[in-house]
Amino acid sequence: MKTGKRLLTVLTAAALVAVNGLAFAGGSAEKKGAAAVVDVKTAGFAAGSTIGVSLPWLGTQNWAEANEMFKKELAAAGFKPLVQQADNKVPQQQQQIESMIQN
Repeated sequence: MKTGKRLLTVLTAAALVAVNGLAFAGGSAEKKGAAAVVDVKTAGFAAGSTIGVSLPWLGTQNWAEANEMFKKELAAAGFKPLVQQADNKVPQQQQQIESMIQN
């Protein structure tokens, strides 16, 4: 069970790092309050690209807020957010990530 939780933590951290990295990779950011707006034309992804995020679950305020933030900020940056939650089930989260990669 510890291995499953560790894998879930690693996958979640990787997803968060990937989204942050994708949002700001190579693009110019213009500060607006606490948020940054990414110039989608120079960020490496076409405007309207789908960006997938797999969250472990929405059972805490932290994850529920992350769910809403990912959706809001990715949409504001000009992307189509695909945010899914895995109900704390590692195989389900792995399947979601594999499906996102294939699509």
